[in-house]
Amino acid sequence: MTAGINHSHNTQQTINPLLQPWEDNFGLPPFNQVHPEHFAPAFDQAIQEHLAQIEAIANCSETPSFSNTSAEFDSSGRL
Repeated sequence: MTAGINHSHNTQQTINPLLQPWEDNFGLPPFNQVHPEHFAPAFDQAIQEHLAQIEAIANCSETPSFSNTSAEFDSSGRL
């Protein structure tokens, strides 16, 4: 089971730098391209994706283990 981040491309992601992969050497967003109106949609999408990842962990049909619960939870919510 992998509860990885879904990076589907839609119009929102093509115009919101917070929803794009961050290519900076330090993994930081391109702050010079970020505007206040980018935050609410990015937070909404990030929360929606994180809830889906948590649900996938909770609904895993495998016997619970460190790797499919704790490790998956730790890697969830990256967006």
